[in-house]
Amino acid sequence: ARTDEHVWAKAYDRDATDIFAIQAELSQEIAGALTAALSPQEKTLLARRPTENLAAYELFLKGRDIQNRAPPGSPARLKDAEGFFQQAVDADPSFATAWGSLAEVHSLFVFWEIDHTAARLAKADAAIGNATRLAPDAPDIIRALGTYAYYAYRDYPRATAQYEKIARLQPNDPTVYSSLGLILRRQGQWAESLAQLRRACELDPGNVGYVRNLLQSLTLGRRWDEAIDVQRRLITMMPEQHIREELALARLHVGSAGSTRESEELLARLSPEELNSPRVIAWRRSLAAWKRDYAEFKRLDALQPFFDEDGTDHSSQALGVAEVYADSGDLPAARARLADFPAELRARIGREPANSRLYSYLGEMEALLGHNDEALRLSRRAVELLPETRDTIDGPTLSYSLAQIYAFTGDRERALAEVARLLHTPSRTNVHYLGHDALLAPLRGDSRFEALLSDPRNNEVLF
Repeated sequence: ARTDEHVWAKAYDRDATDIFAIQAELSQEIAGALTAALSPQEKTLLARRPTENLAAYELFLKGRDIQNRAPPGSPARLKDAEGFFQQAVDADPSFATAWGSLAEVHSLFVFWEIDHTAARLAKADAAIGNATRLAPDAPDIIRALGTYAYYAYRDYPRATAQYEKIARLQPNDPTVYSSLGLILRRQGQWAESLAQLRRACELDPGNVGYVRNLLQSLTLGRRWDEAIDVQRRLITMMPEQHIREELALARLHVGSAGSTRESEELLARLSPEELNSPRVIAWRRSLAAWKRDYAEFKRLDALQPFFDEDGTDHSSQALGVAEVYADSGDLPAARARLADFPAELRARIGREPANSRLYSYLGEMEALLGHNDEALRLSRRAVELLPETRDTIDGPTLSYSLAQIYAFTGDRERALAEVARLLHTPSRTNVHYLGHDALLAPLRGDSRFEALLSDPRNNEVLF
């Protein structure tokens, strides 16, 4: 590629059922054309057939594509991927790679705290057990074992050991750089992580998942210009989801500069059908809340109380809406909007006692309900379960929730100190959102809080 010299080409006319033989032959012929010496182990790996069942392989590819292209934390897409991987192993119980991918999906349910039950962990354990029993030395399974260790148990050392093993087997595997980059950022090694994530994107520029991971790090580090460029790249990579990705770009402009102009311009370009689609209605409601146009917010909330395309829990959606009602001064409406969700979350905590997200959400609900002591207890428990020392992405999010509850329950000093600290920590704490946060409303007008909002250093690059 550096010299634009034509090194090798060959036409293949084969039956589609011979796909794995073609892949192996291609790999060996390309290696030969490039005068690359293949070890016996590499030749064995090239000849390995993941499955003899093409229907199972197609199901596996569909699941992998959904998983790669889905936004992080999307329950609906994760469930779709789980379904395809489960069908693949049902069709071929000896399909080790599909078992490994199924273990990864179960692990992500736990990691993203969509389902942090013992039953879900057991499914992850069983799936990775099948994968390692069937093909313990296959690179796909070594990778899956690393992902399982990382996402199911946050066992960073064990996960790192697996990815480093892959690096020795396949030095240019982008998964190595991506996965190590993800672990490093959970450990607070942001600059090193960013370099690894960039390298993964260089090696596999068409991988949407790698690009999303890079985008998240750029956003957490307030590297706004590059984040906006990367999001524009995602728009071109995902034409079938262009509205979702253009809305994500509009959100970046809100986060980077507090600007809603880009959102308004996007809405003006949409057709009436697009403008009234569920995803766009959800964003229009968010914009109405931002502008404190509470009449429009209530109208849109009545029109569409929940947005279900991404599979987000109704409880967390109701919490966000209730906070806006509280900000409008209508605390009874806020409490009514919570409905039976506090009881639902209490029941879920009984089933998922290690799910920090549930404690955090329930803590915010209890604050809105006026149960201050319980709100603080729950939010502190969330921080204990997943402290920043264990996770430098999700940990600060839980710390911010605790700061919100400090403010809402009247502990202004602790709230201010925590917000000030988090503004200098890579996190989702954003200077432009602080002034619109309903739970921080008691801080508005305090000269120290207003100084935090107006200080340009609080929106500068962090790493």
